[in-house]
Amino acid sequence: MKNIKLSFFGAVVMAMFMFTSCDDPCKDVTCLNGGTCLEGTCECPTGYEGTDCGTAVNAKFAGTFNMASSMCDTTDNNNYPVALIASETDVTSFTIGGIYENGLANTVNATVNLGSTSTFTIPNQTFVDDDLGAGFTIEGSGSLEGSTLTITYDIFDVTFNQPWEGCTDTFQ
Repeated sequence: MKNIKLSFFGAVVMAMFMFTSCDDPCKDVTCLNGGTCLEGTCECPTGYEGTDCGTAVNAKFAGTFNMASSMCDTTDNNNYPVALIASETDVTSFTIGGIYENGLANTVNATVNLGSTSTFTIPNQTFVDDDLGAGFTIEGSGSLEGSTLTITYDIFDVTFNQPWEGCTDTFQ
């Protein structure tokens, strides 16, 4: 009888040890924006990143950047600012205000490239040049490396149906 009690007691102690030694690696992990925890690490849904999936991929692009250099053939080649504003409804989109020496209120759309969330695409779209009051199309791409924003784009004159200018601008 004494051996049965010791065996039962040993089994209970062993079971308690096994259950208490199995910690859930996701127990203290909170994943935001629909992220799921896997082995203690958040797996983020498309458009979000960070250790807790709390950062929309377009958020890193938001801010005002001042021109550092330009490869454009513009006549006055002024150093000008651009403002990038993250969309609140689409985590992969943002607008660029002020591109090609236009006022910050004139914007073009851009989309974060999800394969490399530090790059983006400016899809072909129409915009109005403030100085000329004329319609143009623009398309291009860009990247953000640290605090340096680089935008490469081509402008096409819709009125005269001809290429207008190709630019690579760097902002900081």
